[in-house]
Amino acid sequence: MKIGRLPALVRTTTFRLALLHASIFILFTASLLAYLYYETAGHLDRQAGSELNAEFQELAAAYRGGFDRLDQSVIERSSARGKFFYLLLDGSGVKASGDFDVLPTAVPPTGQVVDVNFDYDARTPDGQPIRKSAKGRISRLADGSVLMVAYDVGDLGEMNRRISDVVWRSAAVGFVVSLVGGVVMWRWAAQRAERLAKST
Repeated sequence: MKIGRLPALVRTTTFRLALLHASIFILFTASLLAYLYYETAGHLDRQAGSELNAEFQELAAAYRGGFDRLDQSVIERSSARGKFFYLLLDGSGVKASGDFDVLPTAVPPTGQVVDVNFDYDARTPDGQPIRKSAKGRISRLADGSVLMVAYDVGDLGEMNRRISDVVWRSAAVGFVVSLVGGVVMWRWAAQRAERLAKST
């Protein structure tokens, strides 16, 4: 007897209205959270990519003055200790300047630019070893030399993880609220239908 009640319940108009209410609420919540993620974590990723591209283009412009001019620019920027890291290899693959000693990936073909995500070893202010993440852009230049510009994404990655955690938790809360709201609506509609049936 109990097994037959579930299909009958599903076929009722009140249950379908409750399910529709829950589905609309879930869809609205998912759309809102997706938009919030796009405007927060997505914006940070796009901004980091834009800054990396701008830095790379400035060094590409310096290369138009020759390899020595590019080497001098990399030395100056490396000594400034900003948010970017560099590596410049000469035509024979020997390090000319920069913060890293080796490339994190294979050298691309001449004229091509590749983006790469990699981890590297660093140290905390008190000298403790730490593993950090970076996003880099690598290009083999016309004379065979190789330029890499990298962006430390450690803080950015942590912020993105926190935003993602908030979004997923909010999604879980929204899902529960939608189910509760659907049940409340179903019970309210069912009670009204029952009262109407009794009155009739």
